[in-house]
Amino acid sequence: MLVKQGKICENQWRHLSTEPIPADGFITLPLDRWLTEQSSLTDRKESVGVRLSPECNLEDINGKLADIPLIVLEFPALADGRLFSFAKLLRRKGYQGEIRAIGNFLTDQMYYLQHVGVDSFELPETVSEQTVRQTLNRFSVRYQSFSEMRNEPS
Repeated sequence: MLVKQGKICENQWRHLSTEPIPADGFITLPLDRWLTEQSSLTDRKESVGVRLSPECNLEDINGKLADIPLIVLEFPALADGRLFSFAKLLRRKGYQGEIRAIGNFLTDQMYYLQHVGVDSFELPETVSEQTVRQTLNRFSVRYQSFSEMRNEPS
């Protein structure tokens, strides 16, 4: 299930690791592969996104953020909060594209992930729409709006 800006929608993106890159379709690649194959990806009709794990270095994509339509944060473990910081840092650097969370995060963390700049979430089919809606609307008052997060000075 894909939840984007609070709405359930269809996922057009495929996450590739070592598979051959298809001629068409929206795809994401791990950062190391994206960096290696970046020059050969410029002629693709559809966009290519980048997947970041907690071990990645955000400096590797500095200066290239405007060319990346989707950055996927891959949560490998529940206890690892580095990707929360990645989302906030990307927004502080002025990244305006979509930031998506996938992997091992709790639905209870979705509200907080939104607050640091995450736009969308890929969830297992076992998560109900009702759970998603309750989670995202859990708090009725915020100290800071999500839009303020995007424009926060670095």
